[in-house]
Amino acid sequence: MLVIIILFSIIMILGIMVISIYNKLIFYRDRVLDKFKEVDKLLCNRVSYIDSIIEIINSNKLHEDGIIRDLNKLKSSIDKEIDINARMLLVKDDIIDTALSLDNVYKKLENDKSFNEVKEEYDNNKGLIDYAIDIYNEEVLDYNNYKDKSINNKIFNWFKFYTYNFYKK
Repeated sequence: MLVIIILFSIIMILGIMVISIYNKLIFYRDRVLDKFKEVDKLLCNRVSYIDSIIEIINSNKLHEDGIIRDLNKLKSSIDKEIDINARMLLVKDDIIDTALSLDNVYKKLENDKSFNEVKEEYDNNKGLIDYAIDIYNEEVLDYNNYKDKSINNKIFNWFKFYTYNFYKK
């Protein structure tokens, strides 16, 4: 009878350990996914600047068909891309920076209020994305460190949790 009680206690302790590790993995995974959503939201916001830039170029009657064509192509590529890392690379494309540096070529853009607002918002968004990526990468590091502990890794594989990768800047 004592052996059964000891065996039952060991099984209960192991069960509680597995449940605890599983819940902790869920906790870390949810934190990673929340940070992932924040980065994706900021990236999606960045696409809206493309329309504003095109509108400003057209309203000022600037003859920059090549830049408009490139911006439209970039926006189309971003909208079609499913992989978040590839989308991030597209959003960080130099085409947007080139369009926002048109004030060096067209002096009337220096005083264009809407152009300067878009440029300032874009720069702020760029900083927010970098910050959000840093936080996301920290969460992924915490998740991976917890997952890589010996018993945790077995439970991780047993329940087929997804492995998250770091964003590249």
